[in-house]
Amino acid sequence: MAITDTSTAPCTMQIPVSDRDFGYAQHVLPHQMKVVGKHADDVVFSVNRFEKPDNPELLDALLDSLSTQFDNVRVVEVDYSANARRWVSNTFFGGAGYPMYDFKGIPIHAFLEQLRQSRHPHLFHCACDLMFGGSGPWFKEAIDVIESDQDVLAVNPLAGPRHSGPYHSDGIPYSTATGEGFKVQGFTSRSHLVKLERFYKTMSGLPELRPKRRNDRIFTRLAGYPMVDHLEILCQENMLAHKQFRVDMNGSGNLWNLHPVYKTPQFVTGVTGLIERVESGDVSTEQLGLYDLHASMLVQTDIPGKKSLLKRLLALGKGRVLSRRGPSDLRSDSLT
Repeated sequence: MAITDTSTAPCTMQIPVSDRDFGYAQHVLPHQMKVVGKHADDVVFSVNRFEKPDNPELLDALLDSLSTQFDNVRVVEVDYSANARRWVSNTFFGGAGYPMYDFKGIPIHAFLEQLRQSRHPHLFHCACDLMFGGSGPWFKEAIDVIESDQDVLAVNPLAGPRHSGPYHSDGIPYSTATGEGFKVQGFTSRSHLVKLERFYKTMSGLPELRPKRRNDRIFTRLAGYPMVDHLEILCQENMLAHKQFRVDMNGSGNLWNLHPVYKTPQFVTGVTGLIERVESGDVSTEQLGLYDLHASMLVQTDIPGKKSLLKRLLALGKGRVLSRRGPSDLRSDSLT
């Protein structure tokens, strides 16, 4: 029997996932639904299959299982049609052509196109690798914040388990009805709850900023991706131009998230135990106040060094070439 929750909030939770994520997603996605997803009225898994996967049945079976367990789940594939590209172009780039990927090959089109799948005015985006501690009616409390302050562009759970010191990211205290809140002058694509009408207005005319670091620009030349910075940097530029900000808050259920930077084989092996620790609040002292996973929570000796990282980046460039993506696959022309 599917799990229902009579206290769900009127918002859509959107989780992007691809077949290459399956190794850890098979453990993290059920965790996300257990802690957070069950509190949303609507959860959509956005499957990105621009390139045909080798074993699509693995991810399909996982998502089918979640759809059976939770009656608020649906699965939608990212749309790359001309109509979808036209919508992204008109909504975010003033009707002009736009980059399909950033300089590292991270999807831009896939992220933006799936926003229109929301069934509600408010959407909570969540990366498929994030783990959550706490719980509670966070969605309703976050919606109250964004509706009561027109300068709030996005509301996030606390980034990392809280400690008694200052909040990271130069966050300053922000008054919320329950729990702690912090005003932050940065946008993150890992997770955020937005009011779509406000978000579309702010993000109209996104700039195509070049990556600032010289090494990033060199890699982009080698890999052949568009010379455009991460989407969250483009969004942050517009957010600040509109004098808006984000609010990180834990709410009455003390909700926080944790981000694993490196999804190595050791992470995939150890992620079930890590999830158990996060859900039970068994957090190391070293992890407190940090949003990226600390080694005290999970030992990873297979994190790539600088030489290995260079090999990975070169391999990514090679993969782009072998995928035979043409110019229109890397950049969408104007379709107005």
